[in-house]
Amino acid sequence: MLINAEKLSFARGGKTILQDISMHVSVGEIVTIIGPNGAGKSSLLKILLGLEKHDSGTLQTNEKLRVGYMPQQLLLLQKP
Repeated sequence: MLINAEKLSFARGGKTILQDISMHVSVGEIVTIIGPNGAGKSSLLKILLGLEKHDSGTLQTNEKLRVGYMPQQLLLLQKP
């Protein structure tokens, strides 16, 4: 098991972004997440990567899991 997510939900600003999302990813599987703009794909990926905290449900990831992630927008700050 690389990822085991059960009934994840996520809301921001009073708006439900994800509700009751479950998924399981095993070693050797290739997973593609597709959907229309605003469907919650980026939010789901951020939760799976630990960059955002889900509001309910359970998430387990293999401690050896390594993921490369390039956000749509990248803000780089320069030290003064």
